[in-house]
Amino acid sequence: MSSSASTPPEALTRLRHDLFPDDEPAPAAPGVIGKYIVRREIGRGGSSVVFEAYDPELDRTVAVKLFHGEAAGASLLARFHREAVIAAGLRHPGIVAVHDYGVHGGSPYIVMEFVDGKPLSAWMGARPMAEILRLVEEAARAIHQAHCRGVIHRDVKPQNILVGSDGAVRVADFGLAHLMDGEGDPLTRTGAILGTPEYMAPEQVEGRIGALDARTDVYALGVIAYEAATGRRPHQGRSIAEVLRKILAEDPARAARLNPALPSDLGAVIEKAMEKDPRRRYPSAIAFAKDLSRFLSGDPTLARPRGIVARALRRIRRRPWIAVAAGLALAGAAVTGVALRRAAEAERSNRELARRVAEAPHEANGLDALRGRAVGRHRHGRVLFESGGDPTEDYGMARQDLDAVLAANPWHSRARCERAELSLGVARLRVRQGVDPGADLEAAESDCREALRSNDREVEAWRLRGDVALLRADLDGENAMQWYRAAEEAYTRAIVPDDRFQRARMDRAKVRALRGRARRAVGEDPTTDFSLAEEDCSESLLQNPAKAEVWAWRANLRREMAADRESRGRSEEARQLAELAAADQRKADRIRGKE
Repeated sequence: MSSSASTPPEALTRLRHDLFPDDEPAPAAPGVIGKYIVRREIGRGGSSVVFEAYDPELDRTVAVKLFHGEAAGASLLARFHREAVIAAGLRHPGIVAVHDYGVHGGSPYIVMEFVDGKPLSAWMGARPMAEILRLVEEAARAIHQAHCRGVIHRDVKPQNILVGSDGAVRVADFGLAHLMDGEGDPLTRTGAILGTPEYMAPEQVEGRIGALDARTDVYALGVIAYEAATGRRPHQGRSIAEVLRKILAEDPARAARLNPALPSDLGAVIEKAMEKDPRRRYPSAIAFAKDLSRFLSGDPTLARPRGIVARALRRIRRRPWIAVAAGLALAGAAVTGVALRRAAEAERSNRELARRVAEAPHEANGLDALRGRAVGRHRHGRVLFESGGDPTEDYGMARQDLDAVLAANPWHSRARCERAELSLGVARLRVRQGVDPGADLEAAESDCREALRSNDREVEAWRLRGDVALLRADLDGENAMQWYRAAEEAYTRAIVPDDRFQRARMDRAKVRALRGRARRAVGEDPTTDFSLAEEDCSESLLQNPAKAEVWAWRANLRREMAADRESRGRSEEARQLAELAAADQRKADRIRGKE
């Protein structure tokens, strides 16, 4: 390790106090801090104590964090003032609000929102992994909001993520936890280490203050996710120095090795968040949150699992001496050869599976395996497409698998629908590439017809027919009204009463709104179409009132309806619709909350 990456002894001393605060006797709790009446101590760290207190002026309970130790100098108090002002400006439901700050007996304190709950570290316990990961996702979204204001946390850990009695997550200690951990200004001191060792990113361990950014907090979030998935932290040691050395020089045990039941997609998300090189991590906390949300929703993640060879090459790039030693011992070739043989065996196994399915139509397990793989590849391709990537390879492999399934069982209506949806995805790709999608749309319609021939109540086939008709309306402006009618009829057949998410109903609402706009564009009255769309939207909200995007969609529709009524001289109707639209938007904003 270079001298620039070494750990200063004074930094280790500070960290030791953070880890083992009980080595020092606890000072007696003050009766009053500023104007706040102290009730009880609720938390203690190496550099501060947190009290529950009462604010007599505003008649509310607050949390007061008092930094202890020697009295702070004027420069540090000035810096504390600046940081407190910044933290107080972070207004978000997922961030603990800072109300006030001051100095008590020469030591600064901050006054925060009191959260009736417990830190994530105490809450986790034996909770299901999915519950913990959902809270990590919420914390990441809140942290992203702070990043958007230019504030990096630098000390993200379970103790700073509070879970309220209402189940909501609030992140505490933004920009303040590191201020009083030693003399001088820790943000400009050479070689300073900010943060709690086990959750620190390599750039923090090296003391590269200028390298700290949003990705530093992403790393810590990845460590928390690792802990949720495995029950242990990725880097452990008998001393602080050993922990810091491992963070810099060693890869942690793969989460899937510690928890064999761990899905590979989740392992990939955690590995990407915890990359030692910040450039390989998620670029932002929101990107991490969204990929974690994809996993929790059962969708494919953008992060992909690394193979054996990729992991070996990654280690070699980080530590070139491995390659030299491997070359001298000829071990590198052997390891690579084993990995390549395994990859070839896996590919042969896949081909053999497809052959067996084609030759044995009643081998249900083989059919399910191929279908499952096709769906996964299609979903991954769709994520690539939506993010501007090229899904051609994923789409092609998914089609091969579905072709094999349908060759074995032509009456498999679900596989028909999946292939129709795939053809529709390819058609959209063709449109983006400027290529005629006609053949792909025909293929999608053909599979829908075959699926309905087997089962005319196949809801997914009707919905896909609506999607095909809607795309044709976009491409064939002269006959758009005809295609809108076809889409409306198909979506109507796809609506089922027990569908909580009312997807087909909202699809029909959008078609009706599009048809209304088309009428208005040629001088016709769109009122009927807009009203029908509004009814669909309202019915959908009755079934599921927690869908923020539906409230927002109805708000936009009502604004559009208000503008149309105003243009027709119906001012009172326009005013009422505008008020309804504003109420819908407020509802959407409240539901989104942490987004």
